Amino acid sequence: MLRVDEVDLQLRITALADTTPREISALSSELRSILERSHGVEHVVPLRVAAPDGAKGVFVDALGGLAVSVAPVFIKTLLQTLQSVLSRQPAATKVLIETKHSKFAFEFDPKKTSLQELVAAAERLSAVPSSV
Repeated sequence: MLRVDEVDLQLRITALADTTPREISALSSELRSILERSHGVEHVVPLRVAAPDGAKGVFVDALGGLAVSVAPVFIKTLLQTLQSVLSRQPAATKVLIETKHSKFAFEFDPKKTSLQELVAAAERLSAVPSSV
């Protein structure tokens, strides 16, 4: 159950250049494992999407997708964790982070993406709309 002091996020990690689906799967599994043990993270589950035609079942886990509920003050920590996991990747990776009220997409290049860019993203994601 979502408490008032939590933010629901959808993280989608996708391949750029020559990153393989296997690498994306390993990255999202590692990130999920770390986030499950992180203070301030209420829950982390695979992001579910509609199954392709002909597949068994209605929904399947999205490759590289996670649904996360986190306290707003821990969004920066979540992004630092994401940076730490992705920085071990040799190739650039695309990340899309969505909340109910905002969306932020960036290409994470371990040689170019700075912590300051992630901090700015955290500030945008944790901003609460005045109409709520």
